[in-house]
Amino acid sequence: MNVRFLVVCALLHVLFFHQSTLAQEGSRFRISVDVSCDDQALKSQLTSFVNRELRALRDVDIVTTNANYKVQIVAIAVTLRNGNNVGNAVSLVISSPIGDWNWALSNTLSPESKKAIAAMLASQYSLDDHRLLVGAVDGLQQQITQVIVDFDATTLEPSRKFRQILRDAQGTKKQ
Repeated sequence: MNVRFLVVCALLHVLFFHQSTLAQEGSRFRISVDVSCDDQALKSQLTSFVNRELRALRDVDIVTTNANYKVQIVAIAVTLRNGNNVGNAVSLVISSPIGDWNWALSNTLSPESKKAIAAMLASQYSLDDHRLLVGAVDGLQQQITQVIVDFDATTLEPSRKFRQILRDAQGTKKQ
């Protein structure tokens, strides 16, 4: 099968099927938050920081399943050899599911192969942002706020505008 043809089909699928589904779903983003940290106090603080910043956005729901985006955090306390805590290191990743690509799989593949590939793609995510944050808890709060502000400006806002264009083209009103 011609690679150029597959690329064109992929683009058409994204533009017409996937994005029209987004327009029909409404205008809310579903975002999951997962924080991993051995220090339960730090884990609670980081979870609270991220959830509060996301809730401040007018069109975000924090969910545990079927998320449009995932915010994943791994945090560790940075300690000196003498045991003194000098701050925290946080890896913050924002990703989104690749989606359903069954339509693009060649008709020459067996149903079992198609099923296996679809299962593999269903668990794949696209990396939207990755930040390594280092500092005291107060400093981390400010850095997390900036990450969410950047995510809103560079990812969610363009998607809002595109969804509105699709709704206008379909003649639907904002939900």
